[in-house]
Amino acid sequence: LETVPKQVPERVYEAPIPYPERLKPKAKDQQLKDFMQTLSKVQINIPLLDAIKKIPSYAKFFKEVCSSKKKPSDLDK
Repeated sequence: LETVPKQVPERVYEAPIPYPERLKPKAKDQQLKDFMQTLSKVQINIPLLDAIKKIPSYAKFFKEVCSSKKKPSDLDK
């Protein structure tokens, strides 16, 4: 009788993934995207006079516009 040796399947070594978090879905990216969309919808409404008082460059610009007889398109030059 001839004996046939059993074929033992070879075990293939699978190395662990060095950085498993790279393969996980990026939930933080989606959260950041949602946050930025929400932030872009935010509006702050303040009266024009308060804006002029708090921002000196606005006050200077409006003073120039009101005192000069030039058209606003001429001020851009």
